Amino acid sequence: MAVGEASVEDLRQGTLPKVAIIAHRAICEVTNEEHFLDLIDWIESHKPGMFLAKILLGIGGPSVIVTSGRQYSLFEVDMGFGPPVVGTYYSGLQRLCAAYFNPQPSSRGDGSWVVFSMKEYNVDDAYKKINLKKVAKSFREFKHRLRVKYYDKYDNDVDRKRNCSIGVKLEELEKFVDNESKPSRKRMRTKGKVAREAVKALHTLGRRGAARTVHDMKSKNPNVKVTRTDSYMAIHTHKDDSFIAPERMERIKAIIEDDPASVNLDLDHDPVA
Repeated sequence: MAVGEASVEDLRQGTLPKVAIIAHRAICEVTNEEHFLDLIDWIESHKPGMFLAKILLGIGGPSVIVTSGRQYSLFEVDMGFGPPVVGTYYSGLQRLCAAYFNPQPSSRGDGSWVVFSMKEYNVDDAYKKINLKKVAKSFREFKHRLRVKYYDKYDNDVDRKRNCSIGVKLEELEKFVDNESKPSRKRMRTKGKVAREAVKALHTLGRRGAARTVHDMKSKNPNVKVTRTDSYMAIHTHKDDSFIAPERMERIKAIIEDDPASVNLDLDHDPVA
């Protein structure tokens, strides 16, 4: 992928030849033997890990992605009543703050072109919320892998910045190391580690929180009282209805079967206690 940078003002006010020069320079940086060999080395050292350029996700600021569908075999497709009038590629990547353009030859065969564009990430709010959570989760996991590979591996910042892998920009690695070395970031990681070690019973909420789960339970059944036992069992149950601590859950169920009213007792005497 060829990546070039230019201000919006330069693109709007510049002539077409000047814009073409910017694009030509970006393409020339990757269409050469030296870069191709470096790319092979980078892939060999990182496989079988997954790689996604930041520009594909829109991370790092607004961007414009242009891809060509010259080799799209639209004329060879026959649905039984002739070739389709329009066809385009499908992409499942969520591009935040990234415009996407895909020019390809028209199926009319008269030399004209069709340009498909996606100017913003615009889907139904219900799906947008889900996808934004997926992007956030992927980004957190990505930062964790970076820290394990480039930060925790070494004892000091000098060694961390010196050992820059192929395919990683030195200036970006230095910014990453400086950010992870901030006292606030170190305190955050230490608190998280202490909190994880203090956990006696794991839960299935992730970052959702118990209060929100209880609120949802009350919203679904407003006329039904949600006891601490109900919320505890919901919080410690997987989506497939299996339990994190089966033995503890069996004891709770046995107490409820013997005395159903026990769920209304205080914190020191209910089934969870």
